[in-house]
Amino acid sequence: MKVFLSWSGDASREIATLLHEHLPRLLAGVEPFLSEHDIPSGTDWAKVLAAKLRESRFAIVCLSPDNVDSAWLLYEAGALTNHKAQRLCALLIGGLRKEDVPKPLSRFQHRAFSEAEFARLVKDIGGMLEPPPAAAQVDQALSAAWPQIQARYAEIHARHRLTPRPRKVETTFTRTVLRLPLADALLEALGAAVEGIRRQCVEHVRALSPGCGIRNDRVRANVFLPDYHVKGNAGHGFRLFMEPRLRRQMDRPEEFSIRFAPGQGVTATVFDECQQRIIGVREFELTDELRNVIHPDLKWIISTPVMSRDGTALGVLNIDILACELDKETVLEPLGDLIVRELESVQRRLDDQPRTLIRIEYGEL
Repeated sequence: MKVFLSWSGDASREIATLLHEHLPRLLAGVEPFLSEHDIPSGTDWAKVLAAKLRESRFAIVCLSPDNVDSAWLLYEAGALTNHKAQRLCALLIGGLRKEDVPKPLSRFQHRAFSEAEFARLVKDIGGMLEPPPAAAQVDQALSAAWPQIQARYAEIHARHRLTPRPRKVETTFTRTVLRLPLADALLEALGAAVEGIRRQCVEHVRALSPGCGIRNDRVRANVFLPDYHVKGNAGHGFRLFMEPRLRRQMDRPEEFSIRFAPGQGVTATVFDECQQRIIGVREFELTDELRNVIHPDLKWIISTPVMSRDGTALGVLNIDILACELDKETVLEPLGDLIVRELESVQRRLDDQPRTLIRIEYGEL
């Protein structure tokens, strides 16, 4: 079985060479292809490369902090994914994390360069062989080879001084989930919940970024920016759309004001790129994927947009409702009216206070 090794840059090339040497020793029947070694001089390399991309059933993309945005890797990955019988896995080196990988590579499986993850990668490839090798045989080969592989990787890492991509400062918090009966309990808890979350946000931001200049007495509003930690879903698309705007706002040296906008409507919905144009209450159904990502019992999200003073949508204030069935006419629409009134009351209390935007990443439920 042919395995295509994709690389870009010196460190990535040396890791691909390491795989080229060891994969056939670990798995009999595997034929790795590496352009550095396997394209003879004088041949049309573009044609050879295209043919090998078509022939390979498995591909390993060697990703490092210095090549994660490489157009060439994206080209090879795109060519490989045109064939349903092929599988692609990104091997993350140099401290690269899954969240650092951009689309379209983020859609595929990722393995870190560690003993456990490398073993899983080898077994993934072995599972596609016909017949697959015995598990005990693969484990024995891995145990014998790993010390040498690890030593070579350490040499490559030290020689190229791969620097991990900087982490973004993110704040997390624990959400209090409000359960049915909702109407009165929700409104009674709203003020305390906002204040409690505000305090947690301030503590996290100050701890993670001491020089940020955020002061307890200046933070008076909370903006919820959806990020469900799973790329490819609607919430992630909305985050990608809104994050540059939020970052520009946060980087401004002067303070700025934000406000709830319940007059634009309260909705029960999943997040999408059109979330900033919410009108009325509408029903939706969760896919199995989204249900697993959000919460096994989640059926509705009551949301209202949060706007800057100039009318720019900055985020969404949302309240989760955990229930199997909710009647739109008797529960959701009256609840929406109640939330609108409550948010208007909160807004009146906020209007007299200077406020600074805090970006919040969802914590675990």
